[in-house]
Amino acid sequence: MKNLNKILILSVITMLVNFTAFAQNNQTMLSEYWSGPGGKIQTPIFSTLVTKTDNLRNVYVAGASLNPNTNKLDMMIQKFNFAGHLLWQTTYSGALNQDDMAADLFVDDNYNVYVTGAVAENAQNHYDLAVVKFNSNGVKQWDYFYNYGGAPLPYDAGTAITGNDDFLFVTGSSAGNNTNSDYVVIKLEAGNGNEVWAQRYDYDGFDDVPAKIKVSNTQEIIVSGGSQISENPAVWEMATIQLEPNGQFINDFRTGQSVTGGVSEVYDMTVDANGNYYIAGTKKNTSTDYDITVYKLDDNLNLIWEKTYDGDGDEDIGKGIKVDNQGNVYVSGFVTTQNEGKNYSLLKFDSYGTLDWSREYNGKNNEDDEAVNLVIKDNNKVFVTGSSIEAGNSNFVTLGYDENGELFNEIIFDGDSGLNDTPTNIGIDLDGNIIVAGQSQINGNEFENITVKYTVHEKSIDLSNGINNANELIVRFDTSAIKYSSIDRKSFVAGMLQDFVKKDVLNKLNEKTGFDWSRLDTYKIFRGMTTADSISVTRLGETHRIDDFWATLSVFIPKNENETVVIDSLSTIYPIVHFAELNYVGELFNQPNDNLYLSEQTGLYNSNHGIEVEAAWDKQVGQQSIKVGVFDSGINWRHEDFGDGTWTGTKIVGGWDYFNNTSPQNQPTPDSDGHGTAVAGIIGALRNNNIGIAGIAGGDVQNSNTGVQLFSQKINNGGTSFITMSNISSAIIEGAMHNPNSNYGYGLDIQNHSWGTTQNSNILKNAIEAAYEESCVIVVASGNDYDQTVNYPATFNDTWVLKVGANEGLTGGRADFSTFGNSLDVIAPGTNDIYATLDHNNNSGYAYNGDGTSFAAPHVAGVTALFQSEHSSNNGYPNGLAPEDVEYFLENFATTPYSGYNQEVGYGRVNADLSLKKLAFPDYYVFHGGGQSSPLQTTAAGLNVIVSNNTNGVAAGYYTADRYQVTYSFIDILPVGQTAIDTWKRYSSSIGVSAANPITGDKYFNHSPTINQNVVSVSTTTFCWHILHNSIGQSINKWIPAPPSQLKTSYSLYVKDPNSTANVDEENLESGVNIYPNPSDDQITIDYNLSENTDVRLEILDATGRQIATHVMENQSNGKQSLTVSVSHLSKGIYICNLNIGKEIISKKIIKK
Repeated sequence: MKNLNKILILSVITMLVNFTAFAQNNQTMLSEYWSGPGGKIQTPIFSTLVTKTDNLRNVYVAGASLNPNTNKLDMMIQKFNFAGHLLWQTTYSGALNQDDMAADLFVDDNYNVYVTGAVAENAQNHYDLAVVKFNSNGVKQWDYFYNYGGAPLPYDAGTAITGNDDFLFVTGSSAGNNTNSDYVVIKLEAGNGNEVWAQRYDYDGFDDVPAKIKVSNTQEIIVSGGSQISENPAVWEMATIQLEPNGQFINDFRTGQSVTGGVSEVYDMTVDANGNYYIAGTKKNTSTDYDITVYKLDDNLNLIWEKTYDGDGDEDIGKGIKVDNQGNVYVSGFVTTQNEGKNYSLLKFDSYGTLDWSREYNGKNNEDDEAVNLVIKDNNKVFVTGSSIEAGNSNFVTLGYDENGELFNEIIFDGDSGLNDTPTNIGIDLDGNIIVAGQSQINGNEFENITVKYTVHEKSIDLSNGINNANELIVRFDTSAIKYSSIDRKSFVAGMLQDFVKKDVLNKLNEKTGFDWSRLDTYKIFRGMTTADSISVTRLGETHRIDDFWATLSVFIPKNENETVVIDSLSTIYPIVHFAELNYVGELFNQPNDNLYLSEQTGLYNSNHGIEVEAAWDKQVGQQSIKVGVFDSGINWRHEDFGDGTWTGTKIVGGWDYFNNTSPQNQPTPDSDGHGTAVAGIIGALRNNNIGIAGIAGGDVQNSNTGVQLFSQKINNGGTSFITMSNISSAIIEGAMHNPNSNYGYGLDIQNHSWGTTQNSNILKNAIEAAYEESCVIVVASGNDYDQTVNYPATFNDTWVLKVGANEGLTGGRADFSTFGNSLDVIAPGTNDIYATLDHNNNSGYAYNGDGTSFAAPHVAGVTALFQSEHSSNNGYPNGLAPEDVEYFLENFATTPYSGYNQEVGYGRVNADLSLKKLAFPDYYVFHGGGQSSPLQTTAAGLNVIVSNNTNGVAAGYYTADRYQVTYSFIDILPVGQTAIDTWKRYSSSIGVSAANPITGDKYFNHSPTINQNVVSVSTTTFCWHILHNSIGQSINKWIPAPPSQLKTSYSLYVKDPNSTANVDEENLESGVNIYPNPSDDQITIDYNLSENTDVRLEILDATGRQIATHVMENQSNGKQSLTVSVSHLSKGIYICNLNIGKEIISKKIIKK
């Protein structure tokens, strides 16, 4: 036996250390601040956008736009202020009115703008290299043209520009006299555009094309690009030249012998504080294809190091390069893979050229994804942008990585048309905000230039008090308080409260609290939701309205304000604010233990402590149609027992990281804790694949069935076990919902929650209830508190969740640590000696283990997945299973040493085999009845009522209301020969409340079934309230829960075919008690055992709970007893037989034929 006091002390110390250590681990997120359109263009084959910023945070963009008068492209230049307002936009056209395009721009300290590119100025010269100066207001000051007059075809085009307030330095491609294209480098006076000098570079009479230009601290000019050394075969190498400030040639660096053939290209160049130059591009290797190539040169162009990177033996290109202040080099581009097309590539080299790490990004659709460039913020955050194809069209996708290569953010820009969006450049302003420029397709070959600014937000995470995130409030506003436009911009996830809430609401908040709310940091909680997400299709195919969760925001109040006082103030302005609460913290439920390698899973088959899964596999092994979400620390989807190690070959098919706001498929460490991988392995590791363990619903690989689908819903904060209610609530809602119109939600059938909190959170409660109403089965660990501690979500309404405790291996009873009581449902294996699962840090390891209800819950989730895989319309059943159905079979057919319910173990240890046997078609099945029919409606008008808690937009208080009673009558005709042997309510598919006053808003309906062979008649009654006036006569006009026309009542029938091999009198639902014959039209016999002499009382109740008969047997002897009772006088239907033995009550259902 463990020393409880020592464990508690160590737990407290560990918790305090962990919370303190995590106090400053902020959550970084990108939010779309604004997007600004530019001019239209046709198919942007040769058109690109470049962007720069100044010290006033203005954003400058240069490119090309379509001139509607000439139907040709003009140079286009835009200036936006920090907030995205277009200050000016201008265009520039050459004299010939042909296509003119900008390639680069430079902004000096006086905010003058210089643009270079190619302009068609006269027919003889074809194109000229052009430089155009605009002042800070966008007015043209001068233009300059360079025309070398090369032969046989003159062509000059600017490619890059830099400079200062006095001089400009421009490079470009210029046709020579029979030397093809040459480098040209030009120095201009910034004030008037006069040429100071022009220098050309031709290597060997072939094409030389410069790409980038830099000026050193000593005013030497560096230009890098591609230089051809052979035409047949076509061979290029990279060439970098160095010029004196007066334009005299100093030196060049050429890649020379490293090039074997093909085109080598320079895409980007940068310089560090020591004057070293870094060049990124691509070159042909000796055996496969093009490789990413990186060079580091000193200030004299001497090679310091050269590195190549071959991703998967195919085309790889480096397109962007940056250096941090430690000399670390980051290179972005793409690699071409065998199975995933092109993926983003991000490489980090140290200052010596050693590769620290490499990362790839593969978009959702497993199609081509190409990064174009990157920026570095604060020397420890790298942002990469590029295009990713989804559903046949490309989007901007911008990613954030930390210095260790961990992906912490992913944000998508999808233009208004939903067609192709392609970024060409990325920039960063002085505040560290990110600017991305590119093109957005409007239709056909018509595109629009677009610039997007993302703000970088550091959401404070301070969990040092162990209860909540400091200074953060979760506020559920009324929808009338919200600016819908902000909610409907999916990528706008963070800002100030004034961005989300209307002005009059802000004034009310200010008035109530005494401080200004308008500029408080505010974050969306349900980031994927928009106002259009008002409906969802449940797992049973029912379409219903969902709550407006999008109106819930995270707001950070000033540190000097008392959180509790502010919450109390907000509670007085209902319904403007429905509720406000702290962002409480929860924790994963596990007790770490020595990492002993487990080779057996006795908890799946051992009759003493197992759950009889081995026999259940003869009936069902799990089907891919069932979706199971693991709400945990993530899942190591690369593990061999989940698939082949690739995203396309793993059974983890989706999910999201709700802390880092990114997909798990591109995370190098999708589970740094291991807890989630262990949970997922128990549920659905591949079965019958000759390796590792057998997941409960892991299918049958030898018969090409990989079992249920798993979804990684990562909810913990970073690398810790702590969970905020804002993250988990967002995950629960997105996991449960399915809006076929907006494609919001994963539509999970089952959610596994092996975590908990002692705080009764409103946002968590609302999320759990909403998921339950989606007919999503929610399996929850009870906790590891050794007592009856109230944990959430385990102790929310018993119908919403399946609360699971842990059993141990010696007796099969409750493990000592397993939290019990408070509506515990069942127990399942939870000690490390009777289960096995997968490692998170070893793709072929199985050493992770621990004691905890965390590992009991996934056993139940796995068995539930077997139920739902079996009882499906795919297998000929009339419907799927609702949460109430699953609970019925888990509880009524559990293995228990007790008679009836027991606080320690609930209804007992799950028995997968018996439960599946009892719902196996055609012997048994569950039929769903009810809904809406022609109602019988009565009204009680003008009642004085109390609303006990804020509900449906009605504040707690005194009111005048009308009460509507709605009664439905249903008749269900089963196939001849079949009969219903039990029935229960399905609140998950019902709408209605009770007639009780005070009004709570809790669901309720009365349910009266009558069974006559294969005909079942059911009468249901429910209520609604029309709240008319408050206590001072103000009109309210709101319904609780809805108008009479929207009420509905639903129930399940447990149907048996009497010609089947199983009989009701063999069922023995409660240990030690047997009733037969059942059904009966005359009399029943009740056999039971007594462990001691005691009084026994028998009560028979009808389906409404009304007592029909009572029998008392005093001082019965211990041992087997038998009682015969006449039921001939009873009407046909279902009755409850309660046997009171001492302090224990055993309930059985009987059917009068």
